Amino acid sequence: MMSILGEMVLDQGIYSIDESFFDMTDVASYMPLEKFGHQMRNRVRMKRGLTIGVGFGPTKTLAMLAMLANHTAKKWTQQMAW
Repeated sequence: MMSILGEMVLDQGIYSIDESFFDMTDVASYMPLEKFGHQMRNRVRMKRGLTIGVGFGPTKTLAMLAMLANHTAKKWTQQMAW
């Protein structure tokens, strides 16, 4: 998985066995990050059969929170009472 993603973005920082961070500055200059995130997910799914979470943010912490919030929202079955 890491090598597949590393082919897509040059500046990869591997954080753990299943987490890495990327500098998306260059990508953001020519493509919406949402579209690129879908491409990342699709490529890993096609080549390895794995589903990955992708989140973007101005810091590593916010990128991780964005990914976790998105994952949680998809799993949440209750209606939110505001």
